[in-house]
Amino acid sequence: MKKIMLSVLLVLSAFLLKAQTVAQAVIQTPQVQMSQIQSQAQAETPKELCGIWESSDRILFFGKNGEFSVILKVFDRWYYDRAGETKDFEEKSTRDRNAATSKNPLELSCEFEKIQNTESCWEISVYEGGTRVSQIPVCVLNDRMYLDFLIKIPEIQTEALFTTEILEINGRTEKSDKDENSIYGYWQGINSKENIRVSPQKEKQNIYSYFILPQAIYRLRFWQTDMEYSSEGKASFTDGENVFTVSKHIFTGGKNFSCTSGRSARIRNVNKFQKLPFEALHAREENILTIGKENFTKVDADSKERLLQIVKEANSRKKPLPPSPFPEENLDFHWDLIDALEKGNQQIQEVRDRQKDFGPRGKDSGR
Repeated sequence: MKKIMLSVLLVLSAFLLKAQTVAQAVIQTPQVQMSQIQSQAQAETPKELCGIWESSDRILFFGKNGEFSVILKVFDRWYYDRAGETKDFEEKSTRDRNAATSKNPLELSCEFEKIQNTESCWEISVYEGGTRVSQIPVCVLNDRMYLDFLIKIPEIQTEALFTTEILEINGRTEKSDKDENSIYGYWQGINSKENIRVSPQKEKQNIYSYFILPQAIYRLRFWQTDMEYSSEGKASFTDGENVFTVSKHIFTGGKNFSCTSGRSARIRNVNKFQKLPFEALHAREENILTIGKENFTKVDADSKERLLQIVKEANSRKKPLPPSPFPEENLDFHWDLIDALEKGNQQIQEVRDRQKDFGPRGKDSGR
C-alpha cells in the first residue's frame, strides 16, 4: 500500500512540475518576443534623421548618437523654450528661465529601429530620464518627415491586382501591372502619432490597412489587443470573386493590433471605396504611401551650435505693439508741463530711464 501511495505521489509531483514549467514558458513568451523586437533598436542616429527639423509649433534636433532636443514655440511662437535636451547643451549655452519653462529641462535621448520592408522608416523610442515615454513611427522622404503613412507588403499578392483597368489616385492614373513598385497591392498601417512629444501620447485604438486594386479599394480595420503577437497568423476576406489573405497581427509603436477576434481567421471589418479616402503621396521607389502633408521639414544640418543660434535669434525679437483700439487724433499732451512737474524728481527719472528700454514715449515719437 505504501509503495502504491509513493508511486502516486511521484507521478503527481512530476505532473505539477511539468505544468509549472509550461505555465512559465507561456507567460514568458510575449517578453521574449518584445525583447527580440527591442534588441534591434540602436542608439546611433540614422543619417537621414540627423539634423534640425521644424514644424509650426516646435523644433526637433537629432544628434549623431541618440542626442535629442525639443524646442517649443510658445507665447504665440514669439518665445522658443528649450523644453528638453541632452546634458551637454547647458555647457554650451545657459538656458533662460521664463514663465514658460521649468527650472531644469527634461533630459532626453532616443533609440531607433528600422521598420521592416522599408529603407526610409524608423520607430523612434523617446526616453526621458532613462524611461521610455513613447514609440513613434516616422518616415523621411526628401528632407520631409511624415508621421502617418502606409507600408507596402510586396509578398502579399492576388490575381485581382492584375487586370487591364486603370485607377485614378489623387488626380494621377497608374497602370495595373506586376511591377512591385506599383501603387496596387496591400498597404499595411502603422500606429501613427499626432506629433513628436516628450510626454506620453494617447494611444490609437484602431489602425487601418488597405488593399488598393484597379477596380476598388478595401480598408481593413485593426484594433489594439492584448493577444499574444504572432507573425504566423493569417486572416482572409472575400469580395465575392477573390480571396484576400493578410497577416492577422500588426506590431507597431510598441502595441499589437489584430483584424479578427480570438482564433477567428475571417476578417469582417472591411469597407469598400472607389478612390482613396485621404490625400496621399506615393513614394514609388521606397514603397511608401504617405497620408496627408509632412509634419516636419529639415531646416539645417546636425549642429548644436546652429540650433542654439536659432533659439537665441528667435528670443531676441520684440513683438510689435498692437494697434490702438482708439483712432489717432492730434491731441496736445502738454509735454512741457509734464517735464516741469517731473523735473528734479529722482524716482520719476529712474522710471523714465527704465521705460526707454521698452521703446520711445509718445513725446519722442511726435505724439
